[in-house]
Amino acid sequence: MLSPVLVSRAAALILLTQSAALPTSRLPEKVPPPCTVSGRVVTATDGTPLKSSHVALLPEHASRNSHVYAALSDGSGRFTIKDAPAGRYRFLATHTGYVDKYYHSTGDDTGAVLALNAGDDLKDIFFA
Repeated sequence: MLSPVLVSRAAALILLTQSAALPTSRLPEKVPPPCTVSGRVVTATDGTPLKSSHVALLPEHASRNSHVYAALSDGSGRFTIKDAPAGRYRFLATHTGYVDKYYHSTGDDTGAVLALNAGDDLKDIFFA
């Protein structure tokens, strides 16, 4: 008959070898869903759609390594910015020959900060 000490050591050794053989799987980090922002850019005078306007989300506290999320408007002035992470942004539309327009700007100021929450899908943003 085997001694109890020998049996417990053998059992411990078996458990160690079995647990070492199990794959160590980590749960993937949960990435928050990205945001989408879409709308139109038109002239302020008569509402004519502006093709090829640059529309951009600029991080509120931009640094050298900040990523800008941008799009160009199509022939009907429509734009869609996809895959932007949640955060706070300055939102801007520009077009050659026109004054740059910030989101909710009341003149020559830099406008309001656009706060995006994970998964937001903002539609019908209007720049004139």
